[in-house]
Amino acid sequence: MRILGIDPGLGATGYGIIEEKDFKVVEAGVIRTKANTPIQERIKKIFDEISDVIEERKPGVLVLEKIYSHYKHPTTAILMGHARAMACLVCGKFNIRLINYPSTRIKKALTGPENGPEFS
Repeated sequence: MRILGIDPGLGATGYGIIEEKDFKVVEAGVIRTKANTPIQERIKKIFDEISDVIEERKPGVLVLEKIYSHYKHPTTAILMGHARAMACLVCGKFNIRLINYPSTRIKKALTGPENGPEFS
């Protein structure tokens, strides 16, 4: 099965697709939008490009970073929330299972067991 991971952001949404059996990277990229573009156009661009990736690569699951907000930067969480909503919508459109993980768990899984618990 292919796994699509998304690091949501309104200015830059990162994504990567891996093969579950051997963790081989199939594709990775960044979708960038410009701050001076209306928000509905920015979200549509992210949605359309992620939709294209899904149609081409056919992932079975989408892993999404849980929202994190520092009390000093609430706007960051709100902007990230727009991109997260797009990812949830795209899962509904393509009937893909959605899994939410804290960013710390994902980072520890990628850096190895010597830096924290394995991804499970």
